[in-house]
Amino acid sequence: MDTLLLMNANIDCEKGIARCMGNEALYARLIGRMIDDTNMERACACLEQQDYEGVYARLHELKGVSGNLGMLRVFDLCGVMLRQLKDERYEELPAYMEQLAEAHGAAVSVIQKALR
Repeated sequence: MDTLLLMNANIDCEKGIARCMGNEALYARLIGRMIDDTNMERACACLEQQDYEGVYARLHELKGVSGNLGMLRVFDLCGVMLRQLKDERYEELPAYMEQLAEAHGAAVSVIQKALR
């Protein structure tokens, strides 16, 4: 696993590895699961249907996973969106979802390269 590539992409793999009790192989397996994770796509679909409870559930899960894995930009954007959902402020969600999808896609792309 190319930890330098991850760190240069704002993925704090050092904290992620620490959360895995220093087990880099475990961290690599866990972060590799992000490649096939469907929470991002499901959150987008829920938003299109204005299913805000569904959006909240998917983003809550994505926030937890991204936080544990050190995916800082994804984690931060999920946090902003979850606060907006709690406050029933839906008007800015599409713009934030676009930013989140871009950040998530970039992170997944880097993860794929780092795990080769």
